[in-house]
Amino acid sequence: EIHTPPPQTDNPAQLAVYYHRRGDALIQIGRHSQALADLRQAMTYSLQAGGSNHKLLFSLAYAEFSSGNFKHAIELMEQSLRLKESPSTYNGLVKLYTRVGDLESAQKAANRGISLCNRLRNNKGWGKWPVILAAYMKAMVLEAQGKFAEAEPHYRQILRNWSPSMQQKNPLSYIVHRIYLTRNLKNQDRLVEAEVEARESLKAMGALDRESEIFGHEVGELGAILLRQGRLQDSEKLMRAGLRTLEEANVSDDSYLMGEGRMRLGEVLTAGQKFDEAMQQFDLARSGMQQNQYLYENFFARNPALMLALVRSGRIQEAIQRISAVHAQNSRLLGEKHYLTAEALGFRGMVHVLQKNDQQALKDFSAALPILIETSSGETFTFDRKMRLRIISESYLDLQAKVRGTDLEKDTGIDATAEAFKLADALSGSTVRGAIGASTARAAVTSEELADLVRKEQDAQKQLKLMETALTDNLAAPREQQLPAVIKELKRKIDTLTRARMVLVDEIKTRFPKYAELTNPKPVSILRLQQHLRPGEAFVSIYTVDDHSYVWAIPHGGRTAFSTVALGRKRLSQMVTDLRKALDPKPITLGDIPEFDTSVAYDLYRRLLEPVKNRWQSAKDLLIVAHGPLGQLPFALLPTAPVNLAEEQELFGQYRQVPWLIRNASITRLPSAS
Repeated sequence: EIHTPPPQTDNPAQLAVYYHRRGDALIQIGRHSQALADLRQAMTYSLQAGGSNHKLLFSLAYAEFSSGNFKHAIELMEQSLRLKESPSTYNGLVKLYTRVGDLESAQKAANRGISLCNRLRNNKGWGKWPVILAAYMKAMVLEAQGKFAEAEPHYRQILRNWSPSMQQKNPLSYIVHRIYLTRNLKNQDRLVEAEVEARESLKAMGALDRESEIFGHEVGELGAILLRQGRLQDSEKLMRAGLRTLEEANVSDDSYLMGEGRMRLGEVLTAGQKFDEAMQQFDLARSGMQQNQYLYENFFARNPALMLALVRSGRIQEAIQRISAVHAQNSRLLGEKHYLTAEALGFRGMVHVLQKNDQQALKDFSAALPILIETSSGETFTFDRKMRLRIISESYLDLQAKVRGTDLEKDTGIDATAEAFKLADALSGSTVRGAIGASTARAAVTSEELADLVRKEQDAQKQLKLMETALTDNLAAPREQQLPAVIKELKRKIDTLTRARMVLVDEIKTRFPKYAELTNPKPVSILRLQQHLRPGEAFVSIYTVDDHSYVWAIPHGGRTAFSTVALGRKRLSQMVTDLRKALDPKPITLGDIPEFDTSVAYDLYRRLLEPVKNRWQSAKDLLIVAHGPLGQLPFALLPTAPVNLAEEQELFGQYRQVPWLIRNASITRLPSAS
């Protein structure tokens, strides 16, 4: 269709049909700017021929919406409905209204559409379509309210009503509805089930061309699910395969599908800290969409992975411009306390560090991190978001170590040692908090009151996210295409719902304080920790970053010792792996157990614990939190002095005189101070 030249005629009716067909075909491969031009041309010819038809109005409405012209799109869809009442047109209208956040209009359109579907159910000419379209309208309205679990049965009802003959006649539409279920499961954070459904969707595409754009898109969707699980290698393979499929299907560089595919690959590469490779994909997405800037600016330019990749690839000037613009926009639309606003502020802090503007960096980090840490145990806190939080936090840790003991520390009134400890412990305990929080949430079902409050708070959180997205989309549209009444109502609802959610959070904290403390504990300060230590106890915390480690030794009373050690994640991982060869040998006989490398073990002790020894050596009980690769190391087996192992006839006798750390104090391992 898209390569067929226009007919050699002046007949406006024939030209209208040609441009309408080509416009629909262009929409199918995501070339929205070309599709919009063709469909507008079709409308011009159609009017010359005596008037527009409802199908053309429907197609043009979709193209206008995809280009950000929300107001005109809704007007066109309403015109199509006035010309011919159709379940498909009601379906399209519900989709438009839910996307812009006008839930009242969406519900009204859905009610009318469902009523029409009910009347058509017994009409043999319609088959199962009235049932399918009615269920889809119900699902869309529920999802627009953040009620993904309630929407799921409607998607399953849709798939149950697809007969084999319908699947054969409309394979693309059937696949699209399976994709809707995949997204619904992903939005519920049921990632394993979403992965299974995505794989089943790909299998069901056997009837379609494996080089089609829909196949490439769904491969990328599966890759996105694996990214949220942290399966980076598999995710990257799928993203690249999806992109190749889109390229082989001749999907245009300026299409949403191609832009989305490149941005997704960039996100995976960023999560794997391959920042230069990620920027290659982000740059391709931007350059490819020069003729489709609405789509790029509205859907892709605010991507947090893009901002982080700009910073870490050294493109500082571009980074500060992009980050400042996103922070200003998020502050205006979402508020200063929103996670995305704080995340952009954290990226700005990283840029200030690179520009050696430490004072401004401290200001940005100290404002951003409390918000980021407090939100980090939420349900939808995915692998890539955790990775970005860790990078921002570790940049702040490095800055705290740098300013410790300087005039800047004194001038700003901070205690760098204490602030760094609080942050490191919050990061160390984030995974534990997530696991405890999930376990506690499941246990909360036994309390109907608590379960109801938690469910309402989670629903409010999901609704807020959807409303914020709708508001951002509305405000990104051209001014003449914005919907002022909808924008005003969205702002009012966001404000009301934000206050209502905070009331629910406060109610949970007041009535169920243990649940609140377990699921989202406050960061632990050194002073608070010392109040929990008994005489004879000392607390040691070790947090490892890419190229060094931080060590704190906190006694029952007195000052804290703080040390920075030139041992990073990679080197520590290798040392621990070497030591564990004697601990996990899986021997057939005792003689198969390799010798424990006491020299490597002592080197760890010498570099990690000895510099802070004066604050823990008098303790009889050591409480140790060790982050990263050190989590696999038994600290009891660290020698406190150099060792020369003598030859012994007795098996393992050479270890009898080793001054193991366990000889000095009992050792208790903890996941975090909290």
